[in-house]
Amino acid sequence: MAKRSRTAQARSAASTAFLPLKSGRKSDQVFDQISSFIRAGRFPTGGKLPAERELATLFKTSRQTIREAIYRAELVGLEPGPVAVVRDGVGGASVEVAVRSVVNASGPWIDAVRRLEDGLAGTSVTLSKGAHLVLERREEWGAAVTIPIDRARVAFAVPWQGMLLLGTTDTVFEGDAREVQATDADERQILAEVGLALDGEALGAAVRARFAGVRVLPGGVTETARAPRETTLSRGRLGMLSVAGGKLTTYRRIALAVLHALRAELALHRIDRRPHPLPGAADPDVAADALRRRRPDLAAPLAAQLAATYGTLAEEVVAAGSLEPLADGVTEVEAQVLYAREREWALTTEDVLRRRTTLALTGRDSEAARARVETLLAS
Repeated sequence: MAKRSRTAQARSAASTAFLPLKSGRKSDQVFDQISSFIRAGRFPTGGKLPAERELATLFKTSRQTIREAIYRAELVGLEPGPVAVVRDGVGGASVEVAVRSVVNASGPWIDAVRRLEDGLAGTSVTLSKGAHLVLERREEWGAAVTIPIDRARVAFAVPWQGMLLLGTTDTVFEGDAREVQATDADERQILAEVGLALDGEALGAAVRARFAGVRVLPGGVTETARAPRETTLSRGRLGMLSVAGGKLTTYRRIALAVLHALRAELALHRIDRRPHPLPGAADPDVAADALRRRRPDLAAPLAAQLAATYGTLAEEVVAAGSLEPLADGVTEVEAQVLYAREREWALTTEDVLRRRTTLALTGRDSEAARARVETLLAS
């Protein structure tokens, strides 16, 4: 008889042994039961947990509860094996998970994770801060503008979300990447540099929002604007593979490079390098027309907005809930929040406002919008 896969073994073990959830915080109970299965070896090394939807069925609970349980897991240590030490971010209990390989793709926190494997690991990267401004748009814009600043840097003005996106700075950042912010000095610098090409009327519009992020660059550089942006892979003392650098637009190439580096550990005989479209990828105008044919009750502006954001998946969004706007002056609708919760793993208000929509990045995250998002996520 053929051997069953590790995933099939895990599914079979889970299907008969999970205990019914009691009243109280159910995500705690889910985390505790999954942890006990791992400690007891009921989930074999190298296998996968049952899918989120299947776990929700097995526990007779919502997928939101399953997400809350899984997302509480925080990596706090690495031991020979390799064995990952995972801590419950709420209750504090820890569990050891035997794995075939560990990939450190934690961006600006790459060295913090490296030190979990080797306390003597040094600093391997330099962080560079990039700030952006979002201005009201006083007139129609048909194209982006790029302004050379020196031999290494450019500034830009891009029509975006009905506004004007300006950027960007490139300076060394030292500190906690979670606390990076765009400052008044960043704002002055961006306006001055973009002002080399744009007239004062365009730049005199109100600044609706400003935000900043960090780039992960090779360690030891002093002029971040001139630092290379290539992806680097490195191995740690216990075999952990760390991924640094690179550009978001090349994430698929980065993923392929990681898979090639892990071929032996994962016993990969063939890696599919063929290009595949992203889920929902489509011409926004074509997707909007198709959506209105299926849902003639939809207003044209809303259909266009949803199609531009979700492509052919827009119909799934429409079916997720109410099409009422989240607040006055906001075009995003309640169904987008529910879709983010159910299909895009959104757990917090910030997940929705900053990472599933552009409400925060465009300065439209009013108190009313925040309150409505909180209510919908808790529903």
